[in-house]
Amino acid sequence: METPDTVPISEAKLTTSAVLVSYKRRSKDAVFAYFYMNKKLSRREVQEKIDLFFRQKNLDTKLIKKIRRLAMKYHVRLGEYRRRFCKSCYSDLQNGKVRVSKKYKIVECECGEKNRWRL
Repeated sequence: METPDTVPISEAKLTTSAVLVSYKRRSKDAVFAYFYMNKKLSRREVQEKIDLFFRQKNLDTKLIKKIRRLAMKYHVRLGEYRRRFCKSCYSDLQNGKVRVSKKYKIVECECGEKNRWRL
């Protein structure tokens, strides 16, 4: 039996860690795409997924984009959930500055965008 060529430890660590990081990223996107985008769901199931997502306290920007895309695909309205994230950068608005005037509620995001809604 032949022994395999030895690889220096530093090179082995670099190659395996790079592969693991990219594999983790691909696996999260693949799971989301399979379960939510490629699978045929009813509008009721999609609405339940959206409700479950927005019950979380801290929202991730990438997941907000994906949930929004899912809602658009199945023609499901986000309604009051639209007020939870910024219109331009999709970050969570819970940490934003809030101003209230007679007719509007204005929430300023960390990116500088002002999100405005009627009262």
